[in-house]
Amino acid sequence: MDEISQVVELECKGVYYLLKGTKEMIAYFAKRIVALADWKHELYLKKAGECSWEKLQEISKGTPVLLNFPKEMFEPTFDNPSGEGKVSAFDLYCQENNLRYCILPDLNPDDDFIPVGVPAQDAGIHSEQIKHYMKMKVEAGEAKVKQYDEEIAKAKDEFVNAKTDEGKEVAKRKLEALEQGKSEKSENLAKDKAQMDKDNVLEFSEYLQMGKGTLFEKDPKAALAQEQICGIIREYMPDDCMYTIRDEGLVPDSKEVFYSQKSGEDTYRTVRRTFKKDDNGTVFSTYKVEDPKEPGNIRIFSDKGMSKEAWKEQLPGLLSEAGMLANVPAMAIRSEERLRKYMEGLDVNFTKAPREEGQLENISYSNPDAKEYIEAMKLDNEQRATYEDSLVTTVTVPANMVLADDQHVLSLELAEGIVKDVELVSMDSEEAQVRIKSDTKYFLEREGGKPISLSGDDIISAIEKTKNPQESMAAAKNAARK
Repeated sequence: MDEISQVVELECKGVYYLLKGTKEMIAYFAKRIVALADWKHELYLKKAGECSWEKLQEISKGTPVLLNFPKEMFEPTFDNPSGEGKVSAFDLYCQENNLRYCILPDLNPDDDFIPVGVPAQDAGIHSEQIKHYMKMKVEAGEAKVKQYDEEIAKAKDEFVNAKTDEGKEVAKRKLEALEQGKSEKSENLAKDKAQMDKDNVLEFSEYLQMGKGTLFEKDPKAALAQEQICGIIREYMPDDCMYTIRDEGLVPDSKEVFYSQKSGEDTYRTVRRTFKKDDNGTVFSTYKVEDPKEPGNIRIFSDKGMSKEAWKEQLPGLLSEAGMLANVPAMAIRSEERLRKYMEGLDVNFTKAPREEGQLENISYSNPDAKEYIEAMKLDNEQRATYEDSLVTTVTVPANMVLADDQHVLSLELAEGIVKDVELVSMDSEEAQVRIKSDTKYFLEREGGKPISLSGDDIISAIEKTKNPQESMAAAKNAARK
C-alpha cells in the first residue's frame, strides 16, 4: 500500500541514493534523479568552477551537499580581478579558492534563494560566506519590522485624532496597509531565520519536492530544458497569487508579474500586474485585463486602498472579465522578458518553417534540450499573439483629434498638448480608433513647455476614469508630475 513508508536504495550512474517514503513518493524522486543526472546547464558550464551534477557527484564521491544561497550573493557588485566588469561575491571567492560547484535548476523561482550543490569538503567555506549575507538579510528585515512599528503607531494617532469621517477612513486604510506590510515582512523574516538555524542546508528530497506546481512535477526532462530557455515557471491557483501585497520586499525587481492561464487547445489568457506606490509609499497593484470576447476592450483593476478581504471580493470580477477560471492554475512569470522567452521557446521557427503533411522541416534549435522542450510543448503562434494583444488598448476618440504631419507621423491632439507616434486602427468622418501600447513610453508635447513622459498604462488608466479624453489626459499629465 502506498500509505506505508518504505526505504529504497537507488543507484544512478554509480551514485547511490537512499529514498524513504511511500511508493508514489519514491517513484517521484527516482524519475527526477534520473533526469537530473543527465542535466547540463550550458550557460553556467561556461564558468570555470561550474560543473555538471554528474561530475559534482564524482568529485564528492556521493551525493553533494545542497545549500540555499541568498540571491544577493549572485549580484555583480565587486570589481573583477581580471579587470573586465563586475563579478558577484559567489564568483569572486570561488575563483580565489578554486572551488567547484553546480548551480541547480531553481525549482522555486519566486523565493530569494538559489540552490547550489557543492562538494562536502568545500561546504565549510561556502557556509561562512552564506552566514555573512544571511546576517545582513536578517538585520535588514528586523530593521524594517521596527520601522513598520513606528509607522503603525503614527497611523493609529492619525486615526484617533482625525476630525472627519473621511479622515478616519483614510487613516484606517493606511493603518491596514502598514499592518499587512509588517505581517508579510515578519513572515519572511521568520523564514530567513529558519534558514539560518539549519545553516541554509537543503535536503535533497526537500529540493526535489520544490518542483511541485511546475513542469518539473509533470515532465522533469522538459522542465530542465525549459530552465535553459526562460527558467522554471511555477503555477498557482489565481487566489494564491493575485492577492494584495503591501511590503516592498515582496515586489519583484521587474515591478511586474504576468499571469497566464490556458483557456483552450492553444490559447492563453494573460493578465499583467504592475506594482506601484501611493503618496504614502504604500505598495499597491494594478491589473490590466482584456475582454477575450472584445479584443481591445481593456479594464484596469486596482487594489489600492483595499483590505485583503475587499480585494478578494473583487477578484472574481477580474477573472470573469479576463476569461479566466478561479479553479484552474495560472503561470506566474515575474518579468516580460521571461514571458517573451517562454512564448518564443514554444513557437520558434513555427511560422517560418515549411509544412508538409503536418511535419515541420528545416527547424534550427539552440541545443537538443531546447528541441525536446519545444516539440513536447507544440503550440502555435496564437499564444504569442494573445500575449502581444494583451499589451495593446484600442481607444475611440473624435476624428478631429487625430493629426498627421508632413512625414505621416500620427499624433493625438489633446487639451494639454500633442501625443506623437500613436497607431491608427480605423477612422471615419466622426470617430477614430487608435492603439496605445501599455509598455511604451509616449511624450506629451506642450506649446512652449518641456515634453512630459507618459506610459501607455498612465494614458489607459486616465481614459478609463472618464469618457472625456481631454480631461483624462490632463489627469494623466498631473499623475506623471507626481
